[in-house]
Amino acid sequence: MRMGARLLAFLMDWLVGFIWWVYLYGMDVTPSVVVAGSVVAVSLVTFVFWGVDKSKAARGAWRIPEKTLLLLALLGGWPGAWFGAKVFRHKSSKQSFRRKLMAVTVLNLVVFGWILWAIR
Repeated sequence: MRMGARLLAFLMDWLVGFIWWVYLYGMDVTPSVVVAGSVVAVSLVTFVFWGVDKSKAARGAWRIPEKTLLLLALLGGWPGAWFGAKVFRHKSSKQSFRRKLMAVTVLNLVVFGWILWAIR
């Protein structure tokens, strides 16, 4: 299994485990806290992936596929993607990729807005 797939599997396991832990121990955690925590966790991983990909690009090594970077952004890591693009100056000038990232970001904002509206 490639590194990206292992990391995505780890993230999903972490999220399911966290939700299960909250349920078992009866913690008074609102769904919005779970959603926000998930976005932060996936954003941190996405930010790291952006840095790793930039490092690989500079060395001429095998790169992380764009579809993996976009999938991480789609899973809630869009803040980390935009921050990584800014900090590492990576994927910031490729317009076709930026359009896809913008679409993923807008989709996330619409979905998260709907979730937060629905659970209020």
